[in-house]
Amino acid sequence: MKRVWIKNTISFYEKLINSFLFSTKILFYAFFVFCILFFYQNNSYAFTENEYVINNAHLYVFKFNPKEVRIIPYLNDYPIRAIDVVNYYNPFLLVNGTFFYSNKLLGALYMHGEPQSYMGDNRATFFYYKNNTASINYLKYRVKLNICSSSSKCKVLYLDGINRPQNYYENILYTNGYLRPVLPTSGILIKINEDGTFEYLYTRSALPTKGGYILLANHDLDVLNNLVPTDTIRVSVEPIINSNLDFYISGGPMLLYNGQNIAIQSSEKEYIANDIKIGNRMRTGLGIDASSNIYVFSVSWPGCTLNELANSLEKLGLKEAMLLDGGYSSVLYAKNRFLVGSEARANISYLMFFTN
Repeated sequence: MKRVWIKNTISFYEKLINSFLFSTKILFYAFFVFCILFFYQNNSYAFTENEYVINNAHLYVFKFNPKEVRIIPYLNDYPIRAIDVVNYYNPFLLVNGTFFYSNKLLGALYMHGEPQSYMGDNRATFFYYKNNTASINYLKYRVKLNICSSSSKCKVLYLDGINRPQNYYENILYTNGYLRPVLPTSGILIKINEDGTFEYLYTRSALPTKGGYILLANHDLDVLNNLVPTDTIRVSVEPIINSNLDFYISGGPMLLYNGQNIAIQSSEKEYIANDIKIGNRMRTGLGIDASSNIYVFSVSWPGCTLNELANSLEKLGLKEAMLLDGGYSSVLYAKNRFLVGSEARANISYLMFFTN
């Protein structure tokens, strides 16, 4: 009788242990599957990807839920290879940034709470906010002139833009980042130095000095007409931005606005060269749809025209879309490989995408 009891007890504990081991295996496998699904979702489903063909070129379109990604701009003092940025920061997607020439940033970029460079306003710009949402609109600046003299209080004068073509706008401030000569046809031409001193210019061609400005104003500005040599002019250029802004980056032209193809009109407004407008080019850009999803798109070699690209994006349902730098600056890295451009392509600025 005692042996039977011992045997039954052993059998009971064996079954209990086997049940425990079986349950442990089930929990382990369930946890393993959960980890795989979690990893897969956060690394493979941070975006959806589609590929199309335009003019024998590949159009890659990546769509992001803004809650699932974080976009961080990258800026360097000199052109740096795309592969070096990828290896150091390990983003799951990398795209080239705004315009540059040699070691100088030409496009507008705002990051770390201040403008890193200026560009003429009314340029297509991608605005990214601290809550991970984004918008695309035209960049606008406010130029403030603080004009002081020893005989009276300081007077403040606001101008409506910078780096605008003088044959189209009045009240223009050319910064030292604008390398083309100023060729005024009328108005007041003033060179403003970094220390606030100034001089009237009477030449038809002038270039801003380092840290200085060239101001072209119309004749209605009595304050500027009646300056004396002891006056000083302090200049500040302020982008008109939202307090919730994280960064902005300009490009152009605007391809879609309110869901409409405006590539040709905006090319004229933003003074895009004809060969860029109608020629086949590799291109990269950003977009947004009505549900606030963020898009990155890029066209591989041999490229396409602006109108062809805008038509394709319009059919995909984007609401706003704009170009970044393009041509041989085009870089798109995703899915652990370079889809457009090469790893040796070097730019000054990039946009890096990370899972949030």
